[in-house]
Amino acid sequence: MIRRMLTAALIVAVTIIVAVLPRAASATTPTYYLALGDSLSVGLMPGQRESDQGYADDYYASLKTHHPGLQLVKLGCPGETSESLIDGGPNCSYPGAASQLVAAENFFQQHPSAVSFISLDIGINDVGACIATGVDPSCALRAASGLVTNTATIMRRLRIAGGLHPIIVGLNLYDPLLVEWLSGVSGQTTARVSAPLLATLNGALSATFTTFGARTADVASAFDTYDFGNDVELPGIGPVPANVAALCTLTFMCSQHNIHPDPAGYQRIASAMVSVAR
Repeated sequence: MIRRMLTAALIVAVTIIVAVLPRAASATTPTYYLALGDSLSVGLMPGQRESDQGYADDYYASLKTHHPGLQLVKLGCPGETSESLIDGGPNCSYPGAASQLVAAENFFQQHPSAVSFISLDIGINDVGACIATGVDPSCALRAASGLVTNTATIMRRLRIAGGLHPIIVGLNLYDPLLVEWLSGVSGQTTARVSAPLLATLNGALSATFTTFGARTADVASAFDTYDFGNDVELPGIGPVPANVAALCTLTFMCSQHNIHPDPAGYQRIASAMVSVAR
């Protein structure tokens, strides 16, 4: 009798172990967050220094609290445009891939069904030549049209490679030209002209992201990009519009004429991403 009871107990124990083991293995299987884009995606700061304080790092830290097996893979490239992201360019190289997008597609093939999150920021380098010395509206509109077309190509290929499972967050753009407000009346005109042009571009980007089932992180709103109506006291300067103050306190644009966010700015971007990725 005792022998039969022990045998039965052993069978039950083995059955439980066998049932649990696959789940334990599954829990340790890594999943991935792919950060794609330009210099912002690798946390660049003045001095051409990539950092672990970028928005991708902050977003990853938030995701990891609910996805402990998640790993961050940064494929972004400083100086990347939407065209070079697709076709390749001189700034970055990828083993076995002609471009950042091909590298992402290869990653999907090498890690099937394992990519859970993707982020994409692209565009500021597309329009950079059009705003280098002020706003050239016709140039900006041409660049914006090309950016939207290329973004659709990027999104389509990401969905073909990764399917509908990954949560994709696309970032819209803040406005570095708001710094011109500090240069006087002419610069203030430039700043006021740039904001509505950027709003149009951001609307088109958001529509493109939505078409492919992606979510838009509203970086522009996080940086108060369109808010000329509320003045904020900027230390050492005085009262300026809220959007100008945000640009000066969240990026290096006013202090070093460098468009990249500071750590607080990158954190602000990550917060905008988290708010739409839940």
